[in-house]
Amino acid sequence: MTFLKRLFSTVVLLGVLSGIMFAPDKISIPLFSVSAVLATFFGVFETCNMLKNTGRQTFKWVSSILSAVFVFFFLFFLFDNFFRTEFISRLFLFSISVLPLAISFLGWVSFLFSKQKIEYTERIFLSIGIPLLFLVPVICIILTYHTSRYLFFFLLLGTKIGDIAAYFFGTVSAKLMKGGNHKIFPVMSPKKSWEGCIGGLVVSMIFGGLVFPYCVPFSHAAVFGVVTGFLLYIFGAAGDLAESCIKRACNVKDAGSIFPGIGGMFDLIDSLMMNSILFTCLMMFFQSVKHF
Repeated sequence: MTFLKRLFSTVVLLGVLSGIMFAPDKISIPLFSVSAVLATFFGVFETCNMLKNTGRQTFKWVSSILSAVFVFFFLFFLFDNFFRTEFISRLFLFSISVLPLAISFLGWVSFLFSKQKIEYTERIFLSIGIPLLFLVPVICIILTYHTSRYLFFFLLLGTKIGDIAAYFFGTVSAKLMKGGNHKIFPVMSPKKSWEGCIGGLVVSMIFGGLVFPYCVPFSHAAVFGVVTGFLLYIFGAAGDLAESCIKRACNVKDAGSIFPGIGGMFDLIDSLMMNSILFTCLMMFFQSVKHF
């Protein structure tokens, strides 16, 4: 039953990804925009919700909605050629400038009403800090999509293919080896093994070397792709492990339940949290030495 639920969720997600990648702009951009807004909202909401298990409170609805609204405004500003009218462009430029200032200002004002209680102060810091941890990676993903759909596809598939390969090699090695495979973090993440890690790393590097030259063709693209594949696997696994640490600290199995058989939004995008920032930095470095 779990396999069928996971399969259903995977098919739906692949359908959405296919629409974003291959549909014309009038379908792809709105579909990508809705996905980015929902990913931000549910990512922040699920994280705030998990923290309740530790006795820590947040303004989860306020944080989630304002984070999603900011991403919405950012998308409108970035794709103003698609959503263009002069009034709307000016309105959203104003909104994307004012919203972070307003949130910061209101955060400081909130301390005036904290009544010197550490619980309330902690609640304010968490309610502002958690959205920032999601907004930066989401904005990096948006900028990657805006730069090139092919780079966006490379980032997503380059991150996930390592996960899939690691799961495959880890599962097979556990069944074939006497006494099971060798665990990396038996307590923190008991399913991760060295055998799966090596298999995922090799597959990610092969994928990078083969696919990146088609995304950005130039003389040394294959070498750059192998290095990028290596880094995407390492930091994708680190992002996944970071989420595992959060879930273990909060004593929950999954961040949420919106994707049957997979879990929550955070469970889906955890490996992209660090990779999106890393990939953006790599592309900025690449552009500084070679123009696309």
